[in-house]
Amino acid sequence: MIVTMEWLGRYLAIKDEIKDIKARLDAMDGWKSPRLSDNPSHSSSNEGLDPIIIRREKFYRKYLEKLAEGQKIILEIEAFLEGVKDPETRTIIRIKYIDGLTWEEVGKVVHMHRTTCYRKVLNEIERERPGE
Repeated sequence: MIVTMEWLGRYLAIKDEIKDIKARLDAMDGWKSPRLSDNPSHSSSNEGLDPIIIRREKFYRKYLEKLAEGQKIILEIEAFLEGVKDPETRTIIRIKYIDGLTWEEVGKVVHMHRTTCYRKVLNEIERERPGE
């Protein structure tokens, strides 16, 4: 695995996607199916499955897939962090790439200048890739 800042940033993109899918699922909660609500004699067979239910089920499956992908990425980042000797750098990476703070916000949390935080992460990544 080649560690880059982009590689570390994958989790934030997935996290945003999870949030978007969850919002769409929540918006679907109030939807009612005309076929189910307006037709009390609707049969219980799968014939003509309600498109709203099908769409919501697809979104729900996608939501679960993205949750699993996000969890996998966090575990990969944590595995990478096991090799990082400096506790400040580990903290900076977690705050930046798992919590999603800006470099400025990270600097305030760890009481360093934002460029110092950035350099610590960059140095750690470069340490992982000697000879490149």
